[in-house]
Amino acid sequence: YPDPLFPGRGPFPRTDNLQELGEITRTWEADIGIGVDGDGDRALFCDERGTVYWGDVSGAIFAAYAVKRGIRNIVVTINTSHIVSYAVRKMGGNVIFSRVGPPAIAETMKKHNAGFGIEESGKYLWADAIYYGDAALAGLRMLEILDISGKTFSQLASELPKYYMEKVAIKCGDELKKKVLETSSEILKNKMKEDITDIITIDGVKVILSDDSWILLRPSGTEPVFRVFAESNDKKRVHELIKLGEEVVKKAISMLSN
Repeated sequence: YPDPLFPGRGPFPRTDNLQELGEITRTWEADIGIGVDGDGDRALFCDERGTVYWGDVSGAIFAAYAVKRGIRNIVVTINTSHIVSYAVRKMGGNVIFSRVGPPAIAETMKKHNAGFGIEESGKYLWADAIYYGDAALAGLRMLEILDISGKTFSQLASELPKYYMEKVAIKCGDELKKKVLETSSEILKNKMKEDITDIITIDGVKVILSDDSWILLRPSGTEPVFRVFAESNDKKRVHELIKLGEEVVKKAISMLSN
C-alpha cells in the first residue's frame, strides 16, 4: 500500500528530490519523466537525459504552445520566472500577472478570458479542462507537444533563455508583515529608483529593473515568514539582488521590532 508519510522524497516534487526519477528516465530511454505531488495537482518534468526542471520551464513550453494554438492571454503568478513571459511574448501572446495560488490564477483567467495559467511550483491550469492543477493532464499535454513538435524535451528547453532565480525566507511575525512590506518596499525603491522600470503590487511588491531583472518582496500567507525572490539572466547579478532584498526586509523588521 502507498505510504502517506512519503518516506522516499516527501510529498512535494522538487528538482533536488527527483534525481532518482531522472536516472530511471535516462536508463529506460524514456521521452520524459513526471514527478507529481501527493494530491496530483503539481507536476515537474525531467527530459530524456534525466535533467529535472522547475515548473517555469515546462510552463513556458505549455504557454508557447497555447499561444501557437490561438490562445492570446496567459496568466502567470507574480513569483514565476520571466522565462514564461519571454515565451509568451515571443509568440505574440499577452502576459497577465496574478496573485499566487490556483484560486487566484483561476479568478484572473476567468476575468481576462485566458486559456492557460501557471504557478512556478508545477501547477498548470487550462480553461478547456478544470480551473485547477492537474498533473495527469499536464503529462498528457506535454506528450502531445513532443509528438506534434517532433522535438525532445531538452530541445524545447534549450530554445528558452537562461534565467537564474534565488529565494530566501526570513522569519517574520504575522502582526508585522503588512508594515514590513510597506517599509521594506520603500527602502528598496529608494535604493534602486534610477533603475526601476515597473512596480507590480498585486501580491507583495515586485520591482522590475531596466535589465529585466526583478526583486519580489512577499509575505507568506501560510507561515510566519517573509519571502524574497530575485531573478536575472546573470548569476552574479541575481546574487546581488537577493542579498539586497534580504537586507531591506531584515532592516524593516529590525526597525519595526524596536
